[in-house]
Amino acid sequence: MYYYLDEERKPRGPYTPDQLRELLMACTITSETRIAQKGDETWKPLREVFPDLAEEAPALPRVETSAASPATPEQTDFSFMGCVSSCFRQYAVFSGRATRKEIWSFSIFSVLLQIVLSILSLGSLNSLAGLLLLLPSLAVSVRRLHDTGRSGWHVFWSNVIPFIGLMLVVFALIAVLGAAAVMQMTMAHETMSAAQMPELPEFSRMAFGVLVVGVLTLLVGSIYISYVYLVAFFFDSEKGTNKYGPSPKYPDEPKN
Repeated sequence: MYYYLDEERKPRGPYTPDQLRELLMACTITSETRIAQKGDETWKPLREVFPDLAEEAPALPRVETSAASPATPEQTDFSFMGCVSSCFRQYAVFSGRATRKEIWSFSIFSVLLQIVLSILSLGSLNSLAGLLLLLPSLAVSVRRLHDTGRSGWHVFWSNVIPFIGLMLVVFALIAVLGAAAVMQMTMAHETMSAAQMPELPEFSRMAFGVLVVGVLTLLVGSIYISYVYLVAFFFDSEKGTNKYGPSPKYPDEPKN
């Protein structure tokens, strides 16, 4: 199975050789389009991998280009809006890879959009924008971890673990405050016998134990999510092709 780089240097595939022939005949790709198998360290022009197939390619009209702005099939838009557009085009795509600039650009765009909506006092739109931006933010985070050679499941667990810790803390605080309130009401109205009184302190000790577990879980989760997003925002791309697909940034360089 083979992948090819489209005009934006995004890997497409996988395709069989017969499917590549169909794409070639339909002029979707050319004999100069770079292809690679999963696990290959470099991209090569189709004509080098399948010389017989390249000979079948239909003739394309010659396009004159200036030396200042060469038009190549591998040219891509790594500008700020180009990266933001790429994230929206892959709104819920959790497979493949994303560059470091892609996640930075989309994160900055999301923050700026919500700041503008807040300044304009459009609170309802701000909340709606946050919900609409959540899925592509998670998707680009997963693809960014793939780009560094790490599993995208780290994004899921690094968000779930702190949430579990927070829920345990909230539950424990509610339980402790509830137990204290019940004890105060009992003492005020003298409706509880002496034999029943020790049950509340015991319950409070259990709630305190849950609170400690929740705080520790929240602490571990906070460290975990900090590490995951440190990797996503600051670690460079893994060169060549890894198990998540070809590198958009270093398609032609061998893996270290």
